[in-house]
Amino acid sequence: MTSYYRGSHPYPNSPYLHSKDRQPPQSSSYQYSAGELGEQEWQQLWHTRVTEEQKRRAEYQEMQGQDQAGEERDRWRQPQAQPGTYEHARSRARSHSRGPSRDRLSRPSLAPNKARSENDLRIQQSLHAIEDISSQFNDFQRGFVLPSTISFQISSPPAGIVTISTISPYDRKYADSDSNVPKLAYDSTNRNLHAYLESLEGFISKLDDVKSWDVEDVRGRRKAGIKKIQEERDRVEGIWKASWLKHVEEQGASSNNRKGFWN
Repeated sequence: MTSYYRGSHPYPNSPYLHSKDRQPPQSSSYQYSAGELGEQEWQQLWHTRVTEEQKRRAEYQEMQGQDQAGEERDRWRQPQAQPGTYEHARSRARSHSRGPSRDRLSRPSLAPNKARSENDLRIQQSLHAIEDISSQFNDFQRGFVLPSTISFQISSPPAGIVTISTISPYDRKYADSDSNVPKLAYDSTNRNLHAYLESLEGFISKLDDVKSWDVEDVRGRRKAGIKKIQEERDRVEGIWKASWLKHVEEQGASSNNRKGFWN
């Protein structure tokens, strides 16, 4: 007859076969053949092996139970209230009754300070821009010299360009007159005068582009700068208009002839 259980475990489904660190030792006493033992000895050996297997299985289950008990004990060592329970509701009520934490009350908010800092920076930039433009205008104004002669474009016959002498300072009665005055001619005589008047308009446009950010100080300084430039523009414009009216008066022409001549 063939031998049984030679070098193998008698229970292939034993938990020892599925455990990585608790494998039962293989004993050489299990290696027997049916021809070497009688029926009674064989049954006694079988009963002994079953008893040993049951004992090992009980020990294995006991060790597994101890491991599970340790894990359960660790899990409940620091109990926490579960949502929906009475203890959880009490915990939330205590946290709300204490109000905001001390750190939250003492820590200042950075958002308003940052916005205020950015707004102050924009205001300072606008003020510096107004000051810079005004300084450029003052330097430009000091360097301008009125030409000694001014030329006018005459549209009525005889059409052409008339060059006259510039008067300065001018008389207010000529500047405030409602009489028609010819346009300035675009020639070499008036080159510097046209450049100066165009530059004044450029300074006004630059000041208009400066944002006030709804600050009265910025708005007031910008308005004062624009007014000063406009006054200079009106002064120069009054000079060449008064020069023409003075020229016509010196010619001794009548008012009717002057209207036909200018138109």
